[in-house]
This record gives sequence, C-alpha cells and structure tokens, in this order.
Amino acid sequence: MREVVLLDTMQHPKSLSSRGTSSQAATSARPEFVTLPARGGDAVCNLSRSWWYAAEADGLIRLVRLRKKGGLRGRVLLPVDRAVALIESLGAQAATDIETCAPSEPAVRTEGATPFSIQKGATP
Repeated sequence: MREVVLLDTMQHPKSLSSRGTSSQAATSARPEFVTLPARGGDAVCNLSRSWWYAAEADGLIRLVRLRKKGGLRGRVLLPVDRAVALIESLGAQAATDIETCAPSEPAVRTEGATPFSIQKGATP
C-alpha cells in the first residue's frame, strides 16, 4: 500500500495511511538535501546562500556540490539534518551566552539627554 503524505498550511506532515505513525511520516516527508536558492532564504531555515557559505568557511557545516565531469557550473546542496542540528546548537550556545553575560558598567541617563544618548558609567 502506498503512503500519501499531505502538508497543511503549517508544514506539518499528515499521513493518510493506516500503517505507521505520524513520526514516521514526518521523517519520510523531510528531504535529505535541499538546493540553496540563488535569491532569498533556503527552504529549511530561511537563511541566505551567503550565510551558508560563511558557515562552511568557518567549518560549521559541509555543503554538497554536484557537477558534471569537467563542468564549471553545478548545484550546491544543503544537508537538512546537519543544518537543523547546526541551528539548534547555535541557538543553545546563544542562550548560554546571554545567561552568562553581565554588563561591566551600568548605563546611566544624563540630565537633558535624549532617549538615544545614554552614556556608560556616567554619574547622574
């Protein structure tokens, strides 16, 4: 029996098959690779092509390149599972960085200052 997977407006897979669970349908509905678009964000995290190139240059992820033998042009593919894992790890790292940050000097508003002219360490 062939399993049919539909996506609703929130992109959550819904299986019409009586076999399997919804978690199996979710993993089968997610592609292994997506192409990086020429413009705009990717289909996984909505990040730009240049962001993924910079992440690859920093050694955070490895993109897959497909070319014909001897060809100059080709496709750049983003591995979906690694991309999601990278974004989750960066999010967890940012959360711990925010928790451990503490301002070194309190910001104090000076007399007659506008809301945008706050000086660090100034006495009121």
